[in-house]
Amino acid sequence: MFALQVDVQEKNPGGYLSAAEIPLSRLYICMAGCVKHLNIFPYSPPHRYSVFKIHWLMAALAFTKSTSLVFHSINYHFINTEGHPIEGWAVMYYITHLLKGALLFITLALIGTGWAFVKYILSDKEKKIFMIVIPLQVLANVAYIIIESTEEGSSEYYLWKEILFLVDLICCGAILFPVVWSVCAYDLSKLYQLKLLQVSFVLTIKLAFYLPLLLYLSTRMNKLIKPSPL
Repeated sequence: MFALQVDVQEKNPGGYLSAAEIPLSRLYICMAGCVKHLNIFPYSPPHRYSVFKIHWLMAALAFTKSTSLVFHSINYHFINTEGHPIEGWAVMYYITHLLKGALLFITLALIGTGWAFVKYILSDKEKKIFMIVIPLQVLANVAYIIIESTEEGSSEYYLWKEILFLVDLICCGAILFPVVWSVCAYDLSKLYQLKLLQVSFVLTIKLAFYLPLLLYLSTRMNKLIKPSPL
């Protein structure tokens, strides 16, 4: 009788990742650099006087997104070179991803209410939307983290995937309510009393922020509803 031990190392010539995932580390770091550079431009001195309070929140969102991409890039780098993620970098990526998700929906909800552009005070109904959306978005990001760290064939993977789908769908639908309330609550009779330039300014704000918001939410909801290929 004899003992036989076989060590199998699954590795591509470029690293432990698949051929499609190997360039992701460099791609994410390049995207992080682009986001940071684009984030600095609107706050340069020539454009500083046209910056609203909501723009600073957008800047925080872009900074958090770029930081999350940096940590994601480092995480993929160690997976490719070592064969497994480094726990510290993975935790930092998940924390920044969690903050980015919460900031994204806070920003979208504030844009939907017209905060800092049309008004500076949120109504009670809009505050309730925030109280619902923010915890749900935290739950959605927790579900995403569990999905990322769980094997695809396990039962937990599909359970948390359904939770992510349901919660994200509820968040996207809830964000639409402030948009509808903002449009319906606007007094059209007062609109005709304003000067032509003021009317043009109000309509420009609505077109510049509400339409991209609706396009983003419709794209996100379509991505959630569309079944994944087998």
